Amino acid sequence: MTISQTKTPFLTDLSAAKNTSALIEETVKLITKGDDLVRASLENFIAYGESSIPITGVSGTVFVAAQKQAKGIEQIKIAIGEISRTAQANAASAQESASAAQEISAQAQNMARIVEELKRVVGDRRV
Repeated sequence: MTISQTKTPFLTDLSAAKNTSALIEETVKLITKGDDLVRASLENFIAYGESSIPITGVSGTVFVAAQKQAKGIEQIKIAIGEISRTAQANAASAQESASAAQEISAQAQNMARIVEELKRVVGDRRV
């Protein structure tokens, strides 16, 4: 075997080793970059999770306030119903009072006629 014949496989192996080394270095760089992206994503997820905690608290506060408003509205509804019933009762009483007043007025007019008739029959004499 000549030097030239031994040199060629050695150079081929050397070239293959360099290519393999370059591929390994590129793979390590890509893995490192992927690791950095995963870490950044994880940090962002954690930050988003932590920032959502106050929103959750505010949502709870809004929910409690909405429940209180609903109870308040229900109480207002009950009060309006009571006011309506009272107003209807007052209107009925006013109608009864008006009817009674008309009846009394009619009786008073009738009484005045009777008194006038008695005066006419008896005369204007005083006993």
